[in-house]
Amino acid sequence: MNEEKKLLLTVREVAALTGFSEGTLRHWISQRRIPFIRISPRCVRLRLGDIESWISDKVVRSEGADSRSEVWSGRQ
Repeated sequence: MNEEKKLLLTVREVAALTGFSEGTLRHWISQRRIPFIRISPRCVRLRLGDIESWISDKVVRSEGADSRSEVWSGRQ
């Protein structure tokens, strides 16, 4: 199967793609903080599209260049 066409990814594969550790991903799965598919009691898989959407939902947008420069320069 072509890697680009893979629908279900292992925790190890998602860790390699995202930079999160496998332990962190498994912890988030146990807390149901990240979308996953339970294949059996000990087998879970993650969909790349679900993970991409989940990450996109976590993005915090800046309010503007002025507020950023004040924070970085230490001025208030």
